[in-house]
Amino acid sequence: TESEPVVIVVNATDATSEAVAVVDVRATDSAGAVHILGGQTTTTGFLLHPHVAGEWLVAVTVEDGAGLTKTVTHSLTVMNLPPEANARLNGAVIESGDRLSVRAGDAFLIDSSASKDTASDLLNLNHVWWLDSDGRISGVETLTNDRFPEAGVYEVRLEVVDDDGASDELTFTLEVIEEDVALREAAVLGPLLLVLIGLGLALLMYVRNRAKVASIPTWPGEPDS
Repeated sequence: TESEPVVIVVNATDATSEAVAVVDVRATDSAGAVHILGGQTTTTGFLLHPHVAGEWLVAVTVEDGAGLTKTVTHSLTVMNLPPEANARLNGAVIESGDRLSVRAGDAFLIDSSASKDTASDLLNLNHVWWLDSDGRISGVETLTNDRFPEAGVYEVRLEVVDDDGASDELTFTLEVIEEDVALREAAVLGPLLLVLIGLGLALLMYVRNRAKVASIPTWPGEPDS
């Protein structure tokens, strides 16, 4: 598979000469680019890191003691690994089929940068968002609350596609909830109502105190309080 190292082991013998040397090892990828493996060796052979999927051609050239050379080729099929779509809402992992709720006007972020693929495909991974049936946003990893301007229910689908055409997707429902009008009015009127009640109690206490003072008896000639 892509990015999985391959060790190429060369066993060469010659009936007439004991000295056989490997003079060249190269691999041609599916796009036609040639990769020389002479400097990438292990204790058992030559190391190849196939970074693209498709058919590769490995060519090994050996030379005997008399200077005669021979080249042998072998084909190698490199399989592509599909990507994995992942998304988070304000850091919380989103699972396919989830139903999520946010308040209208609140800031939030849907992020798909945690989607996975092999190292060679990850940089070219395309992120495509589908909002309901007609909204398509391509080439961005994040969606902000600006993408959902109206209260309501949005069916969201994330599709990640690698450079080989392999894809994976994640679907979820996002509900943007409008704040309840009654609750909003209560939030405004509640503190005002408490202030009015407090003023009413203070006025009642004042009137009662005045009434008690007026009812105290006095002696003749003594000034009223």
